Amino acid sequence: MAPPKWDLDQFGLGSSEDILSSLNGMPARAEGFAKARAKGIVRLGPKGIRRLIEDRDALELEFEGAWLYGRLDANARTNDPVAGKLNNAANDSMAGVSQAYAPLDIALAKRVLAMPDLIQSKELARYRHYLERVHRGASHLLSEKEERLILEKDKTGMTEWSQLQRSWLSTRKFPVNIDGNEKLLSFGEVYGMLFGPRRDLRKQAAEVVSKRLQENEIVWSHALRSICADHFHTCELRGYSSPLDASYVYYDVTADSVRSMMGVIGKNLELNAGWLEKKTKLLGVDRMCSWDISALIPTKEEHDYEWEEAVRIVDSAYSQFDGQLGNWVREMFSSNRLDAEVREGKAAGAFSQDWLGGKSAFILMSHNRTLKDVYTLAHELGHSIHTYLYSRVQAPVNCRISYCIAECGSTFGELLLTDQLLAAAKSDEERRMVLAEVLTSFNNVVFQTTGRYRLETSLYDAVREGKYLDGEAISALWVEARDYVNGDAVEWLPESKWDWARVPHYFFSDTRYYNYPYAFAQLFTFALYRTYKEEGRGFVPKFKAMLAAGSSRSPEGLASDFGFDLGSEAFWEKGMEQAREFLAMLR
Repeated sequence: MAPPKWDLDQFGLGSSEDILSSLNGMPARAEGFAKARAKGIVRLGPKGIRRLIEDRDALELEFEGAWLYGRLDANARTNDPVAGKLNNAANDSMAGVSQAYAPLDIALAKRVLAMPDLIQSKELARYRHYLERVHRGASHLLSEKEERLILEKDKTGMTEWSQLQRSWLSTRKFPVNIDGNEKLLSFGEVYGMLFGPRRDLRKQAAEVVSKRLQENEIVWSHALRSICADHFHTCELRGYSSPLDASYVYYDVTADSVRSMMGVIGKNLELNAGWLEKKTKLLGVDRMCSWDISALIPTKEEHDYEWEEAVRIVDSAYSQFDGQLGNWVREMFSSNRLDAEVREGKAAGAFSQDWLGGKSAFILMSHNRTLKDVYTLAHELGHSIHTYLYSRVQAPVNCRISYCIAECGSTFGELLLTDQLLAAAKSDEERRMVLAEVLTSFNNVVFQTTGRYRLETSLYDAVREGKYLDGEAISALWVEARDYVNGDAVEWLPESKWDWARVPHYFFSDTRYYNYPYAFAQLFTFALYRTYKEEGRGFVPKFKAMLAAGSSRSPEGLASDFGFDLGSEAFWEKGMEQAREFLAMLR
C-alpha cells in the first residue's frame, strides 16, 4: 500500500478562478459585516452579543474552505504557479479580513470592558472564556485607526522581514561533499542530514549552513533587530510591561504558570545532561557535539516501516487507548484527507490543519518509512483527533486553541505509540530506538527550546536598555542562552554561534515568544501521561473532555479538572519524573 494523497475537491469550491474570485471578495464582505454590527454594539445585551458571535462564526465558516484550499494546495504543490497564486490570494484575503474586523473587535472589547457582567450572563455561558479573553486584552487595544495602521504596517514591514528569512533559506543551495562527490543541496536536504546516521555528514551539514549564515549576518541581525524593536515598542504603546507580559495574554496563560514551569526546567538541567551523556555512549562517540544532538541512534539492522505497517501500529495505539479515537483515526485514513506521499515539489515538514466546517482535519507529511515518520503520523493524527473532539462540541470561536494546549493531543499520541512499540519490541535494540526517539524529542522541545526562550527575553532586554544588536551581540546572547541549558555537555562548532539566524521562530512577525508554549505543552502532556499510568481507564474520559473543551477553558482551568495547579512546581515535576523514568529504562 503506497502512502496516500489528499483530495481537496472535498471543499466543493469549483475551479481555481471561482476560488480566486471568492477570496478576493471576502475582505469586502467582512468589512460590510463589521461596519454594520460595530455601530450597535454599545447597546447590545447578552442575547445581542451571542447573536453577533454566532453570526461572525457563520461568516468565517463560509470563508474557511477557500482559505484552507489556498494554503493546503500550495504546500502540496510548491512548484505550481496556480497553487502559489491561490495561496497568495488566501494570505491577502485573511489579512484583509483581519483589518476589516478591527473596528468590530475594538467595539466588542470596549463593550465587555464597560459591562463586565456580560461575562457571567447565562445567555453567554457557552462563550464565557472567550469573553474573559476579550476582557483581558481589551485595555491593551488602541484606537481603530491605530489598530488598522499596525496591521497595514506589519503587512509591508514585519511580515516582509519574516518572509525574507524563510525565502532566503528555501532558495539557497549548500555545497556538501558526499564520498568525494560534491553536491548542491537545498536547505531542507542539508538540514535533514543533521538527523542522519553518518557523523561526518552531520558535521559537514552543520558547518556549511552556519558558515553561510555568518556570511549574511548583517541581513539577519538587521531583520531580527527590526522585528524585536518593532514588537517591543508596540507592546509599550499597548501598555504591556514587557513583550513577555503580552505573550501571556496571547497564549491565554498566567505568569505564575510559566514562571513555575521555567523554574522546574532550571532545576532539572541535570536531566538534560544525563540524557546527552547517555546519548553520547549510544552514538559510540567520545564527546557530544552540536551536530549530534538530534542524530538518530545507529542500529545494526534498519527497519523499513512500510505505510501499511505504520497505519496498523498507529491505529492500534489509539484504539487500545479508546475505541472512539481509533474509529476517528481510521476515518482519517479512509477519507482522503491525509497526504503522505513522497514527491518532488511538496513542502517539507508536517502539519495538521483544522477543517471546522467538515469537523475534521487535513494532514500533510512525507512517509519515508522511518521510525521518525511513524511518530510523525501518530503526532499529526493526535492533532486531528483534538480537532474531531472540539469541533463537535464547541462553536468555532471556541476552537482557537492556545499554543500551550495545541500540542497536547499530538504529544499524548506519541506517548501512546511509545507504549505500543515498547510492548511489541523484540530486542533491547528496538527498545533503545523507541526510547531514544522519545527522549531526543523531549530534550529538543523542553531544554533546547528553553534556550531559545531565554535568547528572546535577552533580545527584548537589550532593546529596553538601548543596546545595539548587531550580529556579534546577538550571537553572544545566543551562546549564553544555549550554554545555560547545556553547560559543558556539548561541544559547539565556532560557526554555530550564528545558528540563531536559521531559527524561524525568532523571525515570525505575528507570533512572538513562539518557543515556551512547546515546552509548556510537552511537560503538561508528560504529567498527564504519568497520571494516566497511575489512574488507568478512569483517566480516559477526563482526557477526552479536556481535548473537547477546545479554547473554552484556559490551560489552568483544564489542569484543575485533573486536580492540578499549574502555578505549583509539583505539577511540572510530574512531567520531569516521567522523562526521568524513560531515561532510566534506556539501557
